[in-house]
Amino acid sequence: MKKKIIIGITVFLVLVCAYFMFDYFTLRSACCLPGSIESKVLVENYVKENISVLSPTKEVLGGKFFVTKILFIDEDSGEVEYEDGHILLKSSFDYNIDKDGKVEVLDFNIIK
Repeated sequence: MKKKIIIGITVFLVLVCAYFMFDYFTLRSACCLPGSIESKVLVENYVKENISVLSPTKEVLGGKFFVTKILFIDEDSGEVEYEDGHILLKSSFDYNIDKDGKVEVLDFNIIK
């Protein structure tokens, strides 16, 4: 009787662990799928944090760039509006997300 209980508990624990592992890996791989909400959040955060470095135009009169709007065009490109309190700019950008969730902006161009 004791042996059946131990086997039952062991099988139950293995199934619970398998469920959580499957859920973890499914969510992790979905994070890097092009066009997913998670990937857009990664890109949006990256652009917001690095807008001063990405912009070919530099801030003026002591201002600091901040993003006012991001629009995703397709799975690997978008447009961003940003300003520093003195000038307003709009740029297009292409990006890539590697399998580890690292964002790389491949191209960043001012839209006239």
